[in-house]
Amino acid sequence: REYEFTQKDLGVPSRVLLHWFNKNLLTYEEKERKNHRFDIFELIWLWMIDDLREFGLSIPKIRKVKEQ
Repeated sequence: REYEFTQKDLGVPSRVLLHWFNKNLLTYEEKERKNHRFDIFELIWLWMIDDLREFGLSIPKIRKVKEQ
């Protein structure tokens, strides 16, 4: 896997991204948390989370989507 994207590339505020990590919508290795880089699949998932939240879907429901 190549990690090519940073938080700045996402267009999602770092505070929101950290909240999603804390709610288990995203996974990461602890050592990578501060400077986590995302691959294309993670980037797409992040955009999906952002869109689903804009549509009003709750975090628990998004987590269920992730688990399926």
